[in-house]
Amino acid sequence: MFIGIIWSLAHEHRIQDINRPIAAVSILLLILSTVVSSLVFISGVLCSSLPKHLIIDIIRLDYGLVKYRDSFPSGPAAFFADITQQTYVAKNAIYILQTLLADGVVVGSKFGRSV
Repeated sequence: MFIGIIWSLAHEHRIQDINRPIAAVSILLLILSTVVSSLVFISGVLCSSLPKHLIIDIIRLDYGLVKYRDSFPSGPAAFFADITQQTYVAKNAIYILQTLLADGVVVGSKFGRSV
């Protein structure tokens, strides 16, 4: 989808005519959804260029199904429902940033602004 957006923005257009804010937003959404944009300290491991969601999901699965499976009274279901876990907070923070950025584009286009 990212490649399609960039292609549609740049196809048969000069560099000066490309809508730079929309290109920047699409690049930011790509970064938020796939790549760690800054150094993130997750569960004692410093990750700098690995997919965020994949890392967080693997760590959460490892913790919930292997490491802490017997630590919670209701088992893994209680671990995955615990909102105080760092991985839960990190994953939801990423989703919130993506949603805010995408909603900003929609609101900006609704009111005639070129985001």
